[in-house]
Amino acid sequence: MKQFYLFASCLLSLSLSAAPLRFAVLSDTHVDAPEIVYDTIQAVDSVTLRDTVILVPHELPGEALLAMAICTEDLRSQQVDFILHAGDLTDRGDSLALVNVRRLLDSTELPYYVTSGNHDTKRSPSALMDLKAVFDSVRFSLNKDEAFIMGLNSAPIMRSSDGHFAPQDTMWLRQWLDSLGTQPTIVVTHYPLLREAVDNWYDLTDILRQYNTQVVISGHHHDYMHLTTDGIENVTCRSSLVDSLGRTGYTLVEISSDSILFSERAIAVSIDTTVLPIVVSAGEAQTIRRFGLPLMQRVFPEPDTTLLPSYAVNDSDTLVIRAWERKLPYGIYATPVEMYGRIYVGDDGGTFYAIDQSNGRILWRYKTTGRIVGSAAVKDGRVVFASANGIAYCVSVENGKLLWRQKLGKPITGSITIDGSNVYFGSSDSCFYALKLMSGAPVWSYQSWGNFCIAKPLVYKNKIFVGACDGNFYAFDKRKGSILWVWHNEQTDSRQAPALVSPCGDDKRVYIAAPDGYLTALNTDTGTVSQRTNRWAVRESIGMKDSILYAKTTQDTIIAINLNADTLLWAMDAGYGLDCAPTQLIVDGGTLFVTTKNGLVIALDALTGEPKWQHKIGNSLLTTPCTLSDTSVVVASSDGTIALLRKVLPPPVDTLTLDSLMLDSLGNPIDTLMLPIDSSVEPLETTAAE
Repeated sequence: MKQFYLFASCLLSLSLSAAPLRFAVLSDTHVDAPEIVYDTIQAVDSVTLRDTVILVPHELPGEALLAMAICTEDLRSQQVDFILHAGDLTDRGDSLALVNVRRLLDSTELPYYVTSGNHDTKRSPSALMDLKAVFDSVRFSLNKDEAFIMGLNSAPIMRSSDGHFAPQDTMWLRQWLDSLGTQPTIVVTHYPLLREAVDNWYDLTDILRQYNTQVVISGHHHDYMHLTTDGIENVTCRSSLVDSLGRTGYTLVEISSDSILFSERAIAVSIDTTVLPIVVSAGEAQTIRRFGLPLMQRVFPEPDTTLLPSYAVNDSDTLVIRAWERKLPYGIYATPVEMYGRIYVGDDGGTFYAIDQSNGRILWRYKTTGRIVGSAAVKDGRVVFASANGIAYCVSVENGKLLWRQKLGKPITGSITIDGSNVYFGSSDSCFYALKLMSGAPVWSYQSWGNFCIAKPLVYKNKIFVGACDGNFYAFDKRKGSILWVWHNEQTDSRQAPALVSPCGDDKRVYIAAPDGYLTALNTDTGTVSQRTNRWAVRESIGMKDSILYAKTTQDTIIAINLNADTLLWAMDAGYGLDCAPTQLIVDGGTLFVTTKNGLVIALDALTGEPKWQHKIGNSLLTTPCTLSDTSVVVASSDGTIALLRKVLPPPVDTLTLDSLMLDSLGNPIDTLMLPIDSSVEPLETTAAE
């Protein structure tokens, strides 16, 4: 797919009368928070006049930060008009790394505009609130004489999934394009428009083909690549990370009256990691690759419908119907919750909804000022949910009236669990909280735990189980909030932590599956490992009913484990492909419900694994299903869709009426459908009675 070539005509026709628009594209800088190291200084205590040792902390920058620093220093001499960043500014989305990126961009004294990438969004401790605070926005629009340039997010929020264009972003894009007419446009996203990379790529191409779209500029792949998706040109740009040849770099773009020229600026780098602080020196800088596109009025053919996702699976079972479907203006990352004949769920725009279970009608809304990524909980006429604005809310299930709110400061990304009279959840302020359901008053809080979590805590008897992004899995005393035990999965990367998996458990063991690919069983009393295996490549998607543990593997297969015998009960190839999205598997009655990253709902027999039905609701990430019965389930999608699927009973084979019956000699009815028919016998002639 990679093609590197140069249109000679683009170079020859560059206008000499006016300077072209010239800008730089940085991408995939992956800056991490600096490591804190301590210098030992011998000093004299002013009170005792004795020698004492003072530990002085200072930051130790990593290779990614140093590589970006070399690029921004080189940019100061390149006479560019501005800088664009195509995402993955940071490696983990934390505020310290974001601030370091901004400092380097500020040092260029050039205007700059950024959008986010999957490393900024998938494990962002603040659910992108910090990114917006540091850079004001993750979208931008620049109206230049040569072209109108727009940047928008294409990464999933707080989940491992494919790239995705959120409803609010595509709406924003369309509104801008509608105002431009025939002006040449350039769009900047992190993910390129690859069908295997972005689940709803066609939403963007369907919009862009209606306008004079010249090219989509992307990152993500860390290297140059030219591709065309359904007629739309796409160029990916190199990462500033040091490559295998020891070079950092970025991309220069020039737009003249009739061409767009991409040039790779590569800078030789020498890094010595054997000493502290790391010694980095920049060597020769040169342009090593160029690629050109003509700037022209573009007219696109009709879209190629053969490229679109297939919904043929829906034709195989016509008895699965969408009883209702509603489209919200923002994506949904939280799990819907059912109670009192209503569905409760929050969306990415920060609005919380109560929806009539019978017909999908919105009964009331409650608006917050931060996205809602965690799931709510309902009890005693109250629904509790939390927002990335750092506030936990409790509202009436009847009308959405606020009953109490508790402001905690930092974003809350964790899901809510209610047990007894208390509400439990984790927050990004490194605390785990217990609040009173009736008033929101603090019961207890545990500080200095692992940064943040997303999963729904499991409350079992007198214990609370939940994982965090420090790689730890915690057991709390439900009444006091004290730590009973802590288990660590031996991973140093926070992205491998058990922070998204909703744990399952019984009297003896609690079960988790982290992104490290291991299924782990821990003793509920001690936290010691009773079983740990990577045999099935399970990642964050498990569920439990009675003595059976269910799991969605990362490739096609759903498994069931008999916990009493610690043996595999069944394994079913469900054909959903590669899937790392974290969703819980739910059993209702005798049916196991599974959702996938590409909009597929799977229903299996919980005891045998035999397929019952499948239905494709869309092509984007589905959250954990909300079951109403073993034949009805509510599902929600990152494209803003929420729907009720129902398996209806087939009609009886034969529906008999009195007209189809006749009587035998004893007056008993005879089913005429069972009588043999002899076509050789002529019908008897009948006459009217005398």
